[in-house]
Amino acid sequence: MRYSIESLGGDVVNLVEDIFDIKTLWAENGKLPKYLVFVGGLLYDKKE
Repeated sequence: MRYSIESLGGDVVNLVEDIFDIKTLWAENGKLPKYLVFVGGLLYDKKE
């Protein structure tokens, strides 16, 4: 099963802009932005 980061309470826009210093661009008027940013993450069960 794959969960989106947003569905787990993550704020992807702030993550990208604050940590990676990349401005988030959005599609407007039917045109794609100059670039796209894809963010993924891994969840795991930490066993000690």
